[in-house]
Amino acid sequence: MVDLHIHTIYSDGDRTIDEILKLCEEKKLEYISITDHNTCKAYYDQSLKNNKIFKGKIIKGVEMNATFQNKKIEILGYNIKETQIIEEWSQKFFSEEVLRKQ
Repeated sequence: MVDLHIHTIYSDGDRTIDEILKLCEEKKLEYISITDHNTCKAYYDQSLKNNKIFKGKIIKGVEMNATFQNKKIEILGYNIKETQIIEEWSQKFFSEEVLRKQ
């Protein structure tokens, strides 16, 4: 089984990385992807970097908010190689300061 759409406390989820990894291991998932909204912060978390809990494959992912033809959409991206690019983009468009101004 797979779960390629997981959110953590780094966006609108309510579980830590450790909690998610334990749950995914208990469910014997083979592949997972943490796809927090507009951030890859989970992939900088030491629990994920030093993962000894989940034995399956972790695919780096993100869920990006966008607007297309005046409609808000969400785009899932997988196999992210350069998470820093996502973080820079996120700060440019989704930092607290930018959201406050909007």
